[in-house]
Amino acid sequence: MITELRIERIRRHIANLRFDATTKDALYATLEKYRDQILARPLRIPADEGWDDIEALHQVALGDAIEAWFERQSDESENCRNQIHEVTK
Repeated sequence: MITELRIERIRRHIANLRFDATTKDALYATLEKYRDQILARPLRIPADEGWDDIEALHQVALGDAIEAWFERQSDESENCRNQIHEVTK
């Protein structure tokens, strides 16, 4: 019961953010992806000892977005290298 209330509180927080739908969707996806890890965290964390659930979610979503961006850049670079290789054969 407490776990569902905790997740619902985070969902309500996301819904009330003044972000575009794409950003909110990314936060919802992150919440589902890391749900078990979020629930495994202590319910109350002293301010000087770490992030609360909301801040942790934002940080993880940001990390995932940066990682995805780097993967896309790597894929695009590989495609360019392959195209150059084909042209210079």
